[in-house]
Amino acid sequence: MNILLCITTYNSRKFLGKLFFHLEQLDPKPTFTLFVSTDYYPFNDLLYIHRNYKVTPYKIINLPFCKDAVKKSGYAYNTIAIVRQTGLEYARKHNYDYVWFNDDDNYPLTPNMFELLTEHPDKYIVGAPYSRVYPEGVFLACKWGTIERGKYVLKKIPNYPIDFPVMISGGATLIPKRIIQDTRLNFYPIYMEYSSSEDYGYTLHARKFGYFCLLDCRVKMYHEYVKTIADVKPWTVNPKTNQYFEFEY
Repeated sequence: MNILLCITTYNSRKFLGKLFFHLEQLDPKPTFTLFVSTDYYPFNDLLYIHRNYKVTPYKIINLPFCKDAVKKSGYAYNTIAIVRQTGLEYARKHNYDYVWFNDDDNYPLTPNMFELLTEHPDKYIVGAPYSRVYPEGVFLACKWGTIERGKYVLKKIPNYPIDFPVMISGGATLIPKRIIQDTRLNFYPIYMEYSSSEDYGYTLHARKFGYFCLLDCRVKMYHEYVKTIADVKPWTVNPKTNQYFEFEY
């Protein structure tokens, strides 16, 4: 298996040591690692990666956005969409069999996860379950469909070892070559018709071309959302105004 591991980083020093430890336990390991960083060199993330990452050969693509990039872009998810698109295009250009998107604060706990995740047919975007914070509370980073069009359900725990949500978050997601190479499907530009994040929009749009989401609950992840629950992100909504906070890199 020729697997690209794509890790997104921004102010990630507090997570990288634990992430690298868990990545070292993987068997099999990915083939190559691409770090897509929005930090300014030579700040801590890039130096820490150079000094400590031993899991695979790697490359860093640095995208230091201007401070008000989110505001200038006009939509809260545009900058992370550019970051994920960078990873997708790298996998597309280098003809990887799979790309595994792994956010910096999300640790894989299942050493043979790539054996499990790659068992599924290549029409599926495959996610591993992890919890995240929504305005409604802490739920799995997925949404399930209902009989009412445009209405979705959140769950705290999966119901089955293999489940089929209609959208999954990009923080722990495997995309097979068939979908990687389908240039009709991208993270950026965002599909604004869904009024959603870059990853949810990607998986919703994939359904138009006969692709679907699959959640493999045999694979375990640990998401450090407790450490970042108070952090302002580009998509953090101010509950008093119901508007996004102004975010600066």
